[in-house]
Amino acid sequence: MSLISKSSIELTPIVVPPTADAADAADFRVMVDLRNRINAVVRGEQAISATAAQALPAWLDQQDERIHGFLIRADGEPIGRALLYVPVEEGSRSADVRIEILPEWWGRGA
Repeated sequence: MSLISKSSIELTPIVVPPTADAADAADFRVMVDLRNRINAVVRGEQAISATAAQALPAWLDQQDERIHGFLIRADGEPIGRALLYVPVEEGSRSADVRIEILPEWWGRGA
């Protein structure tokens, strides 16, 4: 197992499509697939898979918090996702950051 070159890591913003089958929904569908694959390993039998259509409403209805998502790629291959949850409540001073990498890329410097 070799380390990943830092120059090969790329973060690409996820476009939130109007529908899961829209022309610009490809990255969103990849992000949901990564979510499912990572959750299956991390949560095991308690993991609940979702389709892009099932995940999309939470991304479209951002009344409580803004979700900013990024695909993480190594040499062009999707290996994970980064999520930033920013509350919209006035005076809020915190945000939640989540970085999820496919297990086969763990320990390689991603």
